[in-house]
Amino acid sequence: MSFDCLIDTGSTISLAPIGLAIGLLCPIIEGELIVTTPSGHNVPIIGKTIVEIIICSHSREIDLYLVPNDKFIGEGSFQIILGCNLFTKLPAMIINFEDSLLSIGKETTPLIQTNNPQPQILALTNNFYNSTITAYINNFKFSCLADTGATFTAAPISIAEKLVAPIKYEKLGAISASGHHMPIIASCNAQICIAGHIIPIEIKFVDDKYFHNTKDYEVILGCDTFAKLPPLTFNHKENTLTIGINSTPMGIKPKFRVIGIRAFKSLSIPPESQCLVPIRTETTDDTQIFSVNTLDKRLVDQDFSLIPTVIQPKNNLSIIPLINPTQEPKIIYQNMKIAFATELTTRSGESLI
Repeated sequence: MSFDCLIDTGSTISLAPIGLAIGLLCPIIEGELIVTTPSGHNVPIIGKTIVEIIICSHSREIDLYLVPNDKFIGEGSFQIILGCNLFTKLPAMIINFEDSLLSIGKETTPLIQTNNPQPQILALTNNFYNSTITAYINNFKFSCLADTGATFTAAPISIAEKLVAPIKYEKLGAISASGHHMPIIASCNAQICIAGHIIPIEIKFVDDKYFHNTKDYEVILGCDTFAKLPPLTFNHKENTLTIGINSTPMGIKPKFRVIGIRAFKSLSIPPESQCLVPIRTETTDDTQIFSVNTLDKRLVDQDFSLIPTVIQPKNNLSIIPLINPTQEPKIIYQNMKIAFATELTTRSGESLI
């Protein structure tokens, strides 16, 4: 069967509504996992299945993660989100936004022009591949997520002052792929240098609390930026992004080890507030860097939210930010498991912190 798919280099995993898997009579492995969108909202994964994807004559088996039907916002324009867990199994992928073409190896297929006016943004951070790159905006260095699932380029308002550019304040509504509101409060025109190409761009700003501002990336580069560039080649096997004839390194690749995160002491988090929670890791290795990106199920059930964070514990101690969005105080007890972290590695000679 054929499906319209979103090619989303900002998504580390491939996603579909569970109703699609049921309709295809796919065997479903039930389970629970919480992933976090760029806007900081939790999206529940309730299972996965293994499917064969045929794209540009290339056939690959992948894990397709399943979400509740009402949490998948395709707006009728796509039924599946294809993420980096597929792209790493394929030859280099060339996306030509000017001619609306996708090429994988020697095969080419047209990109579908949707009539969906709502921008879709999705970036999940707890898998093994991603599309982070380094770019210079107004001569300042930024870590950026090259996200073909985002229709516009976005950043938290806190970096606006650093750009030294006139800010236009406005109010616009955007919907993330998880279906949550992501209001735009301002915009500015800037100049970006990416893989040797210098072009003008427009950046939409959102309140910091709506932006998944990790140490992995500070700006989400969307299709409005890519449309001004030569064809893009995403090579997730070699961790490079090529624009025209110029290449730039891409991606932070976590290892497979998952570490438990426990509260170092008891504390109360007031209603509608954010708190830095002292934690200890279930490891004694002080040389490693960890991405804290998944809440323990008990905290999810209590409506906590986690701001995904990169930490380097000292004496296996650190802090992570938790949000209590409810109307009542929440208590974290000493030694309670509150989250999970993934051990990270970087390209040789680079540092995350």
